[in-house]
Amino acid sequence: MRLAVFLLLFANALLFAYARIDSASVSEAGRLVEQVHPDSIKLLTPHEVAALGLDKGQGAERARTPAQMPPGAQTQVAAQTPTQPANQGSAQAQPQAAASAGPADVCIQWGPFSDADRARAQADLDPLKLGHALSQRQVTVTDAWWVSLGPMATRAAAERRVADLRGQAIDDLSVVDTGDGQFAVSLGIFRTRDAANVRVQALAARGVAGAHAAPNPRPITQTMLVVRNPPTGVAAKLEALQGRYTGSELRTGPCT
Repeated sequence: MRLAVFLLLFANALLFAYARIDSASVSEAGRLVEQVHPDSIKLLTPHEVAALGLDKGQGAERARTPAQMPPGAQTQVAAQTPTQPANQGSAQAQPQAAASAGPADVCIQWGPFSDADRARAQADLDPLKLGHALSQRQVTVTDAWWVSLGPMATRAAAERRVADLRGQAIDDLSVVDTGDGQFAVSLGIFRTRDAANVRVQALAARGVAGAHAAPNPRPITQTMLVVRNPPTGVAAKLEALQGRYTGSELRTGPCT
């Protein structure tokens, strides 16, 4: 038994000595060659990190230990995150994540408008030179008010009335089939009853008698004007313009 124990100890000593000698014989260059894909380590720019989507899961990845993370994720996180003292890492993590994500787009929506009011509102916005920041969005309106003349017995009679009104420079006109073989002249669709009554009063002041406002029986499509990330002063300008368009609304929030 003593001989067996001695031989076992001697074999272990030989194995330890061989491992030490073999390790000492390898140069620094050899150790670098033996690393796992050393050429795959790359420093990422903030734009590359955002493209990989790592900023969205940054908090979850930091909560995991390096042993729990996949090898690729370890390399990427190590490349993008410099070594920090323990008391500074948690304080700086949230601002860094917010900076990489960037501010969310903000949109101001103004309307809804009929075709005639939309054209006027766009003309009022032209001096602001909004360019691509200004766009349009179609919306369905179900609780609008309709200003009209009629009913009239034939379409021809309604079309003659439209021609007369255009001669008076009245805009936003169309012939509408109201059913039962009768027709009406539409003088505009409005978001609120007050806006419709303002239209009736304006028409009366211009000598157009018989116009009346009533709830619109059918859903209609109108237009919202949308300003994305408005420059300084644009919001105040929109608030001033809103008063000229009775029934229009301003809504500010994240862009959709």
